[in-house]
Amino acid sequence: MGHPDDNFAVQKKRILELVDEYAGLGIRWGTHTRLDEAADERAQNMAKAGCVYIGFGAESASASVLERMNKGGFILKNGLMPKKIGGREFQFPKTMVDGITNCRSAGIHSNCTWIMGYPGETLEDLKTSVGFILWQRELYTHGLTPGTDAYRTAFASVNSRMFTATAYPGTAMFKDQAARGILAQTFGLSFDHGGEPVCDEALRRYVIELDDATKVMHNTQGQPLYFGAMTMDQFLEARAHVDRGEIENILEMR
Repeated sequence: MGHPDDNFAVQKKRILELVDEYAGLGIRWGTHTRLDEAADERAQNMAKAGCVYIGFGAESASASVLERMNKGGFILKNGLMPKKIGGREFQFPKTMVDGITNCRSAGIHSNCTWIMGYPGETLEDLKTSVGFILWQRELYTHGLTPGTDAYRTAFASVNSRMFTATAYPGTAMFKDQAARGILAQTFGLSFDHGGEPVCDEALRRYVIELDDATKVMHNTQGQPLYFGAMTMDQFLEARAHVDRGEIENILEMR
């Protein structure tokens, strides 16, 4: 069963009421919340009520990218926590680490979604997100024997796929001045004095391309659309590593 409510865990009282309502019914369910809402006692109480799955829109583990996304407030309120992954030290938001750890301890599967290529994202920012995914793999496979079915299942259960940052009409990213410049240059979009896109053939072609949030969009000349701060070659190389399921190779990029 699912509770399709992105604000499901906002009220702690509501979760406690579910513990009583679902007691003894054997109901297993999932929902979506913010990681900061799982970083306290709410994760344990949701598990008591039968929760076995939570989807989190983590998007990035980089503090600077989270701030650009206007997601830094709750996630960064507890500061950063050092974690060593693959021989190098990363600084992850402590709230994100606590949220995933709490869910793991409570028996709740955490599924984080990720975005790459967001405006301002550098290669080091992307490596931080990759490092967090690899840390989550280590957490999920801890104590399991490599090569066993249990190990492979736990390893594969950690999402390592990433969406490509996409400017959908009406979103804050689509209204960003720098993003508009890139849209105009790559897809020929134009905007009126109020900042709204002109409904012409260029906009129609752009909207038609909005069919897969993981792909790199290309214009009719084959030019890729990209909003981040990496070079285009770095971005395309990183995207290829993600698509091949080899995200750890991103840590070796220069």
